Amino acid sequence: MAELAQLKPDAESRPLSPEFKKGDAKTSSKIVNKRTIIIAGIVILVLLILVIVLGALLGAERAKRKEEEKDEGSTGSIAVSTSAPGPTTAGTEVWWNVRLPDNIVPVHYDVLLYIDLKKLEFHGKVEILVNVEKPTENVLVHVNKMNITSVSVEKASGGG
Repeated sequence: MAELAQLKPDAESRPLSPEFKKGDAKTSSKIVNKRTIIIAGIVILVLLILVIVLGALLGAERAKRKEEEKDEGSTGSIAVSTSAPGPTTAGTEVWWNVRLPDNIVPVHYDVLLYIDLKKLEFHGKVEILVNVEKPTENVLVHVNKMNITSVSVEKASGGG
């Protein structure tokens, strides 16, 4: 028969504390198993990927806006948004044509503006000299959010 080996305590071994044997949660150490570590690692990895993707999207959006501001600054234009969008398909009415007809040719513009930067308002006077090469029923001048207080049409001297 086989002899049973008798275990002898090492000099470094210590007996378990009575709290650990009883399973007292307040004083005993919590053991973290491999599954908990793997799940925590996956969660951290997913969060890291999410932060990287969102950071890249935000950076692309900022670069796009900066490029738009740069383009606007070079032309000196100011972006103005309209209050309500119009129809997406053009109609057949005369006001859908945003260009002057071929028979109306502008020759000269006189523009005088008085700008009040404190009130963000302006007023002024515009004179446009055009050659109307054949009779037309109407001439449209497109304006956005402006009040026109007076209009006059005069026949140039020497015209036929």
